[in-house]
Amino acid sequence: ELANNSQEEYVADWMDITALQIVEKLVAQRKKKEEFPRYIETGIRRVASYINLNFTQDIDMDELLAENGFSRRNFFRHWKKFYDVGPAEYIKNLKLQHAKILLQETHRSVFEIARELNYQNSYYLCRLFKQQFGITPHQYRKKFSEEK
Repeated sequence: ELANNSQEEYVADWMDITALQIVEKLVAQRKKKEEFPRYIETGIRRVASYINLNFTQDIDMDELLAENGFSRRNFFRHWKKFYDVGPAEYIKNLKLQHAKILLQETHRSVFEIARELNYQNSYYLCRLFKQQFGITPHQYRKKFSEEK
């Protein structure tokens, strides 16, 4: 309606002011949307970084989450937005990848590797390793040394 009457007195100014107000509202909404995920992403990445550096130790998740400003529920809800697996699976995968490296680069026993990864026993490590990679740690070490 106003576009048809834009030549009338003050209509063009009113249209400009209205358009500017709309743009300001859109910019304000955009900033709000960007700030929230950045804060959450920063916290999630900080937790993930801590896990990456300390995965061989017992991690008190409740304490870690509290230090980073998350409730347990919110943390797990937001974690899913950034990672395909939950934190427990994430830690397990880190441990198994580290076990592969230790099997390749050292002569440590599976028992010693299990202890380093903070597993209660080597049987549990063997079971997880076989589930993940389809072979036991001993078979993996043998296969890797033959390929080398």
